[in-house]
Amino acid sequence: MSTLTPFSQSELVAGTTQRKGICVALCDLWLRLIKLNPGEDPHGRLGQLRLMIPQALHYQDNYAGLRAIRGRTAARQQVAGNLGLHYVEQTTVSRRQSGMSGIRQKLASDIGYPGAAATWTLEFEGGSRHAVAGFCGIGGQEPILRLILHLFDPNVGEYRGELRELNSILDDLLGRFPVYHTVKSVCRTWEGS
Repeated sequence: MSTLTPFSQSELVAGTTQRKGICVALCDLWLRLIKLNPGEDPHGRLGQLRLMIPQALHYQDNYAGLRAIRGRTAARQQVAGNLGLHYVEQTTVSRRQSGMSGIRQKLASDIGYPGAAATWTLEFEGGSRHAVAGFCGIGGQEPILRLILHLFDPNVGEYRGELRELNSILDDLLGRFPVYHTVKSVCRTWEGS
């Protein structure tokens, strides 16, 4: 059964001059943390992430500046590279062409093996965007090991469950906010190290 450890970027940036979210930065910092210590409890990982808000604000500003000059893909590769993340590919899947079931299949394939990591930028009707991230680890005890999915949304928190629970996790996540029902495309970015 999957679990959810709460996290909210809006609470953490309240009172700062940041007018938009820092979801890209938080996703990249979260991926770095989970790749460094995949067995850590989500409470500990998200506690560390809360302490990294000043770094996340700076990271998001750097990304936004580079994106304006170099484009989304090159900017993301550069800022993530500074964290030791190596984004190797970026593609977009459209709801119109693939349907939500096709999008879900792509997300599952992005993180369907041990050590796989990805971020996904959800684009909503009206043009707003939001980043989430995923990682596949291994859990259990010898001889019965299983793939463990970690899905992080900076507006919601970190889900942890078996990979076969991805659909129920996505159902819960996409039901959290009305705008999440309006996903029109997902920009997929793989981490290749």
